[in-house]
Amino acid sequence: EMHNNGRTALHYAAASGSLPLIRLLVEHGASIDARDTVGGEAEYLGVKDTPGSQTPLDYLSGAGPVDAPKLSEKDKAEAVRLLTVKR
Repeated sequence: EMHNNGRTALHYAAASGSLPLIRLLVEHGASIDARDTVGGEAEYLGVKDTPGSQTPLDYLSGAGPVDAPKLSEKDKAEAVRLLTVKR
């Protein structure tokens, strides 16, 4: 059984800095408010922010269990917009 700690495809797209995939998922209704369930494991997993549940925007910002993706300023601005503007 695979344990993903509540991470969605959008979490993974944000963590990998895949703007095309972020765009596709958001345009098709992926929840920008989805939270993982890292909780108490956050410090162990190297989360750089306060331990607790993280949104895809947190992952894009480097507050998830992986380093922040390397996006151009323009692409990061678009990704942030996609992950913050409610549809």
